[in-house]
Amino acid sequence: PYVNDSFWRLGFEIVRATSNLQSKNYDISTLGYSIFTSYPLSRHWTFGSKYRFRYTDTTVADTTQAKAKKEELAKILTRSGVLSSLSTSLSYESAPIYKPRFGVRAGAEIECAGLGGPFRFLKVGWINTLYLPVWSKGTTKYRADIRFIKPFGNTAKTVPVSEKFFSGGVGTVRGYA
Repeated sequence: PYVNDSFWRLGFEIVRATSNLQSKNYDISTLGYSIFTSYPLSRHWTFGSKYRFRYTDTTVADTTQAKAKKEELAKILTRSGVLSSLSTSLSYESAPIYKPRFGVRAGAEIECAGLGGPFRFLKVGWINTLYLPVWSKGTTKYRADIRFIKPFGNTAKTVPVSEKFFSGGVGTVRGYA
């Protein structure tokens, strides 16, 4: 991943996803790409930046049960549009990448969407993971995430459903309403 024999790392990803996990009343489809780069500042510290471009579409179901709620859902959900954002991050890693037994992984990221398209929001995240050995083949992992998202601007639509935080997933809070 290193560029021209330097410490700069460069990468990209292409994403196509369809989900109805948040609710049976609507489907979320996204298509897009990301280009990212990072540079190690020291043995443990890394600086990174990422450009993200997504097209997101939310379809409200036409079932009999959902018809009564369809207009209400349509007001809440942003139907479709382009999301274009730029983010920067700073991370600290003292735990080994493969089978960590002891150490810390922490990272802060700030993302600003609104470079194009109707979605304008600021997303801030701070993710912390602590690994502690319990016995020779056992490790305890403690994780604490703090995430915040806020739309801005006079013409800004609401935050798309595909970007909102929900309880009950791998990267979200479990067991809380």
